[in-house]
Amino acid sequence: MHTDVARENVAKGIAANFVGGTNLGSIRSKVLYRNNTSGVRGVSWNPLNKNWIATIRFQNKHYSLGSFDDIEDAKEARRVAEEKLHDTFVKAWKAQNK
Repeated sequence: MHTDVARENVAKGIAANFVGGTNLGSIRSKVLYRNNTSGVRGVSWNPLNKNWIATIRFQNKHYSLGSFDDIEDAKEARRVAEEKLHDTFVKAWKAQNK
């Protein structure tokens, strides 16, 4: 009985948060992982090449945004990608669900 209720609650959570293969809560979240050293989601230091790497995930796809000598350039690449992918998706979803 308890298991059925738990399964039902999980299904409700998935239905509320996953749209088009995208976790809305995750893309709207600005929380950093504890091991993040750059201070920006999707920006990390590559010690081998001694540069910053910018990446983003969206709808189960991983996008490499490039490598940068300056962290500010990597942050900007990530910000632009978030606007194009995440923000556009969330705005369209909100417009559909008014």
